[in-house]
Amino acid sequence: MRETANQRLWDSLYGLLSTGQRAVLDSLLTVPPGARVSELDRLRRGPVRISGPQMKWALERAVEIDAFGMGELDVSGIPPRRLAELLRYGVDGKASLLRRHGDWPPCWPPRST
Repeated sequence: MRETANQRLWDSLYGLLSTGQRAVLDSLLTVPPGARVSELDRLRRGPVRISGPQMKWALERAVEIDAFGMGELDVSGIPPRRLAELLRYGVDGKASLLRRHGDWPPCWPPRST
């Protein structure tokens, strides 16, 4: 039952995304040539000190993230608790681990062994 519910959740979320949004999300998990971290890891890294230049950089980063258009998705049909779980998983998970899921993960969250 749990796996069926998880698959329905993934199907619902996947169906909300356009092809372009799926490509953008996939590209965030890739380490660009010459870089040491994925784009997702770069965007997750926040300011390290309080200063004008750091605030400017943080605002530029927020604009870059907003440009992905994910805030426009209607996720009202997804239970808030599940969205919170997905958020924690995405924020805490390494890009390489998230990339292993592919387009249609068979089960989320991954089972710990």
